Amino acid sequence: MTLRLSRARAISDRVISELAQYCDKIEVAGSIRRERPNVHDIDIVCLPRKDGGREAIIDRVQQRCRIDKKGSELIRAIMADNVQIDIWIARHTTIEGDLLEQRTVPGNFGSVLLCRTGSKEHNIDLINHAKSINLTWHPHDGVMKNGRVIASETEDEIFAALKLKFIPVRYREPGRFSFSKWMRVGSKGSA
Repeated sequence: MTLRLSRARAISDRVISELAQYCDKIEVAGSIRRERPNVHDIDIVCLPRKDGGREAIIDRVQQRCRIDKKGSELIRAIMADNVQIDIWIARHTTIEGDLLEQRTVPGNFGSVLLCRTGSKEHNIDLINHAKSINLTWHPHDGVMKNGRVIASETEDEIFAALKLKFIPVRYREPGRFSFSKWMRVGSKGSA
């Protein structure tokens, strides 16, 4: 189903308004965030509150929509008029391990927002750019160096780790960006 941007934005605004009370952060992503004139689904990224936020989101969505998928990273809902809403779930910073070997796992809201904003081509270019400077970008984990997450919580942090200036959303469409334009001074070469 194709929606005009204005209708998609109105739906996403309503969904965000209804779910915000269960989230520490919530933002629209995808084609709506990139301001595409036509939208095929609605992408929302949220960081549920630790005290039952994810379950409350599922309960609230079930009151209005049919849940098509319910996983740890994605809740997919279908509205009565067949509009698809993808609610992407980010994670909080956590500490894993036992008392002797604890490690902090950073939250991933920024990485999920960046990935789910897209475009697909932009994400592929970011992955390839990361490889060119000896890093990796795992969209649901963050920028990694030697197997360790070094940036994931904000888009600004991710672009900085990739030695790029912040790339405005409107330039994340195919043919609208060139990494050479967004390279930080002195950033060519290995990380």
